[in-house]
Amino acid sequence: MAEINLNLNIDMNFSKIMASLVVLSATAACNNSTTDDEAPIIERPEVTVEDGKLTPELLFALGRVTDPKLSPDGSHILYGVGYESIEQNKSNRELWVMNVDGSEPTRITRTASSEQNAVWIDGGKKIAFLYREGDAMQIFTMNADGTDRRCVSKVENGVDGFVLSPDEKKILFISQVKAFDKAGDIYSDLPKSSGRLIDDLMYKHWDEWVATIPHPFIADFDGSQLTGITDIMEGEPYECPMEPFGGIEQIEWSKDSKNIAYTSRKLLGIDYATSTDSDIYLYNIETRQTRNLCKPEGYVTPKSDPALSKKYQAVNSKENLQNNVGYDQNPQFSPCGKYVAWQSMERDGYEADLNRLCVYNLLTGEKKYVTEGHKSNVDEFCWGEKGELFFTSVWHGCKNIYRIDAKGRIAQITDDKANYVSVAPLNDGKRLLVMRQSMEAPTDIYTVTPGQEIAKTVVRQVTAENSHILSKLHLG
Repeated sequence: MAEINLNLNIDMNFSKIMASLVVLSATAACNNSTTDDEAPIIERPEVTVEDGKLTPELLFALGRVTDPKLSPDGSHILYGVGYESIEQNKSNRELWVMNVDGSEPTRITRTASSEQNAVWIDGGKKIAFLYREGDAMQIFTMNADGTDRRCVSKVENGVDGFVLSPDEKKILFISQVKAFDKAGDIYSDLPKSSGRLIDDLMYKHWDEWVATIPHPFIADFDGSQLTGITDIMEGEPYECPMEPFGGIEQIEWSKDSKNIAYTSRKLLGIDYATSTDSDIYLYNIETRQTRNLCKPEGYVTPKSDPALSKKYQAVNSKENLQNNVGYDQNPQFSPCGKYVAWQSMERDGYEADLNRLCVYNLLTGEKKYVTEGHKSNVDEFCWGEKGELFFTSVWHGCKNIYRIDAKGRIAQITDDKANYVSVAPLNDGKRLLVMRQSMEAPTDIYTVTPGQEIAKTVVRQVTAENSHILSKLHLG
């Protein structure tokens, strides 16, 4: 028991340090408001390890490995590495490409600002990504070796995230639309006023005023420009993705590029502020019609009836299962295109409810909660190449990977004293591309070959971004 308590204390202290770094990194990112081509580029810092001790300076010197993306032919991995600058009080993320086995890592960008949301396009010949142009983020493209960078969007309010349709003929992106009027908008004689007229909720998320809300837009894309831009929630006063933490993971293209599944909580005022009842919507790009996959047609919220509301809060109620009255988010279509899965909480107003995995049959409308026998949250998840599901989940302080087979059986496939913080299929139908972190090492990219039992699962490290520091530390 003493050993367990020691490990927990070490983990908690390390987590506090890393949480502080996340806050500092976020602050630094906010400070990087404009692009300055003449600004010094933040590189991997030169540091000295003294007596094998881990210091705050060494923690800042660690490279942050993020967002691995497999090339269409399965031969290469695109990923980002970010470095912090204490002197400049900001961070910078650059893009790298390596062979799928981790060999020949090659840096393909060297800029003063961060490349984000990078994905392969044009069969792996090119890469699309976000980069700052003026005061806003825009979509850029470049060759797979980093040459021929071009800005392909001119969205007035910038782009917060994007995803291409599978046929690459269209692009879906997130941009901000106006939510509320400021005093200067209402009173013409106060054009410079920064005051706000507040007469309803929700007017603030944590430390951020709600002045704009994100909406999903679609546009035609020919590889060089965006045309025919359409707000798929035009005129709707709702967010997609949901604030304050949602991102592009809350929106997904169908495999045939004809539909978009998106997450939204279509409530206003006090209902929005007190409810967690978000839903998954399916938008058809040809008919421009939207349907709710979580609620039956004609559904009316029970909030106006206290007795009915209490009934809907009950655990395992049939109404909850039918109407998905808690958080529903992050849809993903199956490889065959017949199903869409998403994370689902059961009860409205309960932010700490169990996150389950719901699978919806697009042909029959049937919903199944495929992790009902699992006693912990479903965190990151993905469809496998053969139609199985993989997800990460925390148990006893460690986040491992689980598999759901075609018969709905759940099996744990890793048992590490570590956290797996992303999971995606490799296109060989056998392995997974993941990111893993532990108390002994920061995040790196790994591959996982699931075995029929845990002992036969093979975990292989692909990147070793911080080996030059870790190899000199005396860890517990």
